[in-house]
Amino acid sequence: MLLPLNLLLYFMFCPKYCIKNYFIRPNSVTMKCVSFIASLIFMVTYTYTFYLFNQDKYVPRVRHLIEFVVFLHNSFCCVGFALNFMFVITSNKESIKFVVMFQKVHRILNSKTDSKRIAINNWIVVILTLTSYPIYYIVFSHFVPLSMYFIIGCLCISFIDFNVVYAIQIIKMLSNKVKLWNIRVELFEELEGKHGVNYWKKLFQIYVDLMECYKMHNFCYQAPIVYYLIDVSIHSLVYIQAVISMVQDGFENTSALKVMIQKCSSCFDFLNTVDKDVQSLLLPLNTLLYVIFCPKYRIKNDFIRPNNFNIVYAIQIIKMLTNKVKLWNIQVKYCVELEGKHREYCWKKLLFWCTDAAKILCKNVLRLHRASFGKMSLYAMFQVDAELQLGLLMFLTEYTILLKNKVELWDAQVKNLAFDSNVIYATQVMKLLTNKVELWNEQVKCGEELESRYRGEYYDKLFQTYVNILKCYEIHNNCYRAFIMFYAVAVLNHSLVYIQDALMAINEGIESIEEAA
Repeated sequence: MLLPLNLLLYFMFCPKYCIKNYFIRPNSVTMKCVSFIASLIFMVTYTYTFYLFNQDKYVPRVRHLIEFVVFLHNSFCCVGFALNFMFVITSNKESIKFVVMFQKVHRILNSKTDSKRIAINNWIVVILTLTSYPIYYIVFSHFVPLSMYFIIGCLCISFIDFNVVYAIQIIKMLSNKVKLWNIRVELFEELEGKHGVNYWKKLFQIYVDLMECYKMHNFCYQAPIVYYLIDVSIHSLVYIQAVISMVQDGFENTSALKVMIQKCSSCFDFLNTVDKDVQSLLLPLNTLLYVIFCPKYRIKNDFIRPNNFNIVYAIQIIKMLTNKVKLWNIQVKYCVELEGKHREYCWKKLLFWCTDAAKILCKNVLRLHRASFGKMSLYAMFQVDAELQLGLLMFLTEYTILLKNKVELWDAQVKNLAFDSNVIYATQVMKLLTNKVELWNEQVKCGEELESRYRGEYYDKLFQTYVNILKCYEIHNNCYRAFIMFYAVAVLNHSLVYIQDALMAINEGIESIEEAA
């Protein structure tokens, strides 16, 4: 089970221990030197990559800001490599203790099917981790011209993420052992007769060992998680400030953006003109999209262009997401509280039906669980759970809104309108296309009269017009396929939930009537 995870650490030249001839040992001096040299090579490679990137003077007006962002990013990545090396040096003993303790638990709580499933799952995760990064950067470099140095530097920084993959898989293995322990407790009537009174003592000792494994895992991964938390927070704050500074400084009018537009003009014509009558047809529909801060394009001085980098749109979307996060946070707290009550009820039921030895085990486990078990704590500052990520998202959202305090927040009615407006827009555009098809049919019916005016070119123009209508219809379908899928799933889910709520309300009403009778 540990082989694929250890192989993942060997790829980053930072193994936590060495297993040879069924013996586990700390890393040798040679391996520590190799880890140190590899960390230095990663730092130098990544620094040189961004040194080359910094030589490009394509945005002179915001050059100092970009230099600061590049320097900050490079510094954090070098700190990550150094922390990774220090983590290997300082956590050798704890990692070995964890493996020995986990093996002790595994010898008793062992299921062949679960062990094979976990081993296969670990291999799949490791293979996907090792192949996903190169594939991503190769595909990305196919569409965006990047130098080989930049790709190598990005691959080096991906090694830092391997620690997160390792920690997640270890937690999954511990969770599987807890499930097997629960199964052993539920089968106490069958197993107590085979193992006698000592069966409950062994179960309690296994639970103590599981708690020790969990504590060791938390102790080993406090520093990497704190690093990731600080890294994400500071990078997000700096990038938000950078985007706002670029917008306020008129980034869309700089020569750099004009060069980008000229380079992309071969793929899409950015300077297409729009006739006045077409603008009058689309004006009310575009106004509807501007109300919800989600325009698909902008028309100015008879030219149609892509949307600019307006932070107001991003803030509105982030604020809508914030309300969903608040609701999610409330639901998480409710589920945790409900799970605690359900666990307490199950323990009381077990204490009522089991033997005296089982009662002693349950009481000891409850006492140990209350005294020593807790969520993973980062140096007594934060607890690692779902609320940590949600709190970080809330913090970044509020920070963004404070930087742009002139933005007015919309109420729930306007937010609901944001989704329905896309349906209205799609319906009206379809009506416009239908009207053009009707006009085309009338032109075909009057072909004998109009053919004499345009001579032989009339039917060629009609055919080309029909081709353009079909292209418009195809583009319209591609643009709104995702919205239609979203509405179909939303209607289905809401209908099922509302039907379930109605059935539960009816059942509660019937039960109350029966109790009253």
